Amino acid sequence: MKKLVGPAFLGLVCSFAGMAATATANCTPFPITFAGGTGAPTAWTCPGFSAVGAVDVSAVTLNYAADYQFGNPSMTNTVSETFVTSTPGGITWSAGTSTTVTVTGTFSSGSCAPAPCNPRVNVASGGNLGTAASLATFAGGFTGTAASSVTSGSVSSSTGSVQVTYTYDTSATSVPEPLSMLLFGGGLLVISLIGRNKFKR
Repeated sequence: MKKLVGPAFLGLVCSFAGMAATATANCTPFPITFAGGTGAPTAWTCPGFSAVGAVDVSAVTLNYAADYQFGNPSMTNTVSETFVTSTPGGITWSAGTSTTVTVTGTFSSGSCAPAPCNPRVNVASGGNLGTAASLATFAGGFTGTAASSVTSGSVSSSTGSVQVTYTYDTSATSVPEPLSMLLFGGGLLVISLIGRNKFKR
């Protein structure tokens, strides 16, 4: 019976531990379309973060992707899209506030792999990340712009898209998972059996 005390206590602790989770959403408009592959900066908006039981936002990841449609099949076509991101709460971005994604191909850039073509990832750090204040920082979402240009060849249109992934920590008071409930219940059962045996003595 004594051998079960360690696992029971571990289960009891784990049942109260917080959990990490992620939530991914498309930033709108999704995608942004540029006629002829060329367009001035166009605004996009990432939705605000909200999740039951969240105590902070520990990471924010942006995924930028570019593509073009119906390129000139007789030559190499190149489209560059520049994404500019705001800095809510004084955070910093690993790739900076301006990131350029370039796609190259002939008739279609969709032949590149993996899809979406040549994605670029941008991760937030500093500021309020990892603290309770981050919930307020990202509650209203944030914005940016995307612009497109054809640097060689010609295309009928190009598209740019932004996705955001929030990584957040949940509190011990959030709804427990079935495994946590099982560990918690098992821990209580073992502790009660130990107490019962001692009482009989």
